[in-house]
Amino acid sequence: MSKFKLNKTLKGYPAYKTSLLTIKLLALFVSIFTISCNESKYHVDIYQTSKNGDNLKFSSKDIDNQSQIDANPIQLNINPNIEFQKFIGFGASFTESSAWNLATIPVAKRLEVLEKLFSPTKGAGFTLTRTHINSCDYSNNHYVYIDEKQIK
Repeated sequence: MSKFKLNKTLKGYPAYKTSLLTIKLLALFVSIFTISCNESKYHVDIYQTSKNGDNLKFSSKDIDNQSQIDANPIQLNINPNIEFQKFIGFGASFTESSAWNLATIPVAKRLEVLEKLFSPTKGAGFTLTRTHINSCDYSNNHYVYIDEKQIK
């Protein structure tokens, strides 16, 4: 026996009993979603860095649904018969802030993050890591290992 109460109101076909309030709420949700998808204008902030020297250059645009944005696509051709260098692996860098963040989360979450980074089957499969020398943008403090006075 089903734990749902059946109601035979739809021309003799069984239907799950649905409250009028549920139908009204669903209709309201669909209306709001439809209206929000039909926004005519959007505001976009863009930060761009390029080999030409732009470093986080800021620009702002207002676009509408009909606008075509040129993404400047490029074509990349790979010839597997030409090898320029030996591929060793993928990796990431570790900073003080990433170590601090890992240290402050629960052990189970920390292991989950490390698995997602280093596991070849359940994660990104990173095989290399690096760390910075001296402080960096993501250091907790600014410091140097050798004062400039000591460099000759």
